[in-house]
Amino acid sequence: MLLQLADIVFAYSYDVRTTFFQSTCESHWTVVKLSSTLSCFCEFDEVAAEMRPFKDVLISSYRRVLTYPLYRNFQLCEAVRHDTERIFQTGKVAVLKVLLNLRRMFERAEPKYLLNKLYIDDFAIWVQKVPEENVKAVGLGMEAEKLEKKDIGLGLDEAEEMYHIAKEQKEPEQKQSS
Repeated sequence: MLLQLADIVFAYSYDVRTTFFQSTCESHWTVVKLSSTLSCFCEFDEVAAEMRPFKDVLISSYRRVLTYPLYRNFQLCEAVRHDTERIFQTGKVAVLKVLLNLRRMFERAEPKYLLNKLYIDDFAIWVQKVPEENVKAVGLGMEAEKLEKKDIGLGLDEAEEMYHIAKEQKEPEQKQSS
């Protein structure tokens, strides 16, 4: 359940970072779309991911951030990851505040209020019973996990290389036309 919670908090952190702490009318869409737990009812298998439990969550979150929203950037993913780590390292009170903010956000959105009943309410109750060190371990575990662009599986390295090649080819053309 901590992996699903990490997925939800990552999506919330993205929204907070991109809206500068000012929730917008699209914030609920952003959070739901970026969280595979909320949008697809995905469950991360903690037993199968025993060796690297946070890699699946991070890859899923990065892919969704690099695919769906308006702002798509690998450095933005890294910043959101750092925000998520800090929330978990702060402790379960910080995580509970995130869940309560999400609850308030979803309550105002017509079809999304059902997510409160399916996930947010239960997570808010459950996180209060989880030992503090387990919550902080999520932040430490995410921090210890190293991700590179090739791990995401979207061909980011190749796309960047093609961009630089095209840019180099275009620069001589611009100099000749000047």
